[in-house]
Amino acid sequence: MADFDHIMKELEKLTTKEFCLNDGITSHANEIYSYLTRVMYQRRSKIDPLWNQCLVAGFDGEGKPMLGLVDLYGTAYKDKVIATGYGAYIVQGNMRKVQSDSMTEEEARALLIKCLTVLYYRDARAMNEVQIATVTKEGITIGDPFKVETDWSIGTR
Repeated sequence: MADFDHIMKELEKLTTKEFCLNDGITSHANEIYSYLTRVMYQRRSKIDPLWNQCLVAGFDGEGKPMLGLVDLYGTAYKDKVIATGYGAYIVQGNMRKVQSDSMTEEEARALLIKCLTVLYYRDARAMNEVQIATVTKEGITIGDPFKVETDWSIGTR
């Protein structure tokens, strides 16, 4: 949590500096992603890594969607589908197989709920209460927490 707080303070310094310049230029998702890759790699090189994985979602300067991940080593990649933690091992492949550029928001939400249900069944430490965030050009919407439906009777079949 302290490392996450440090990252947030660094990003706040960056946005404050941009605001003070008052030149009308603001960082887009690509610039923030690039900045985080340098911060994480620099801290790793000093053998004092920030123990976080940062997922950056948003739009680049041209309005194209962008999704990127930076880990504690400064390793970074962009993709149309990214899962972290246990999800990277269990559901990311299925998400890549099913995902398409023509998916509606409802189809994407259904896919996420299906994947989160699988993760809940597979991880004994997980909770079935989740929140889903939506990133659009108008802004970010974070939905209310809800419980994914489960059916434990499937283990007795």
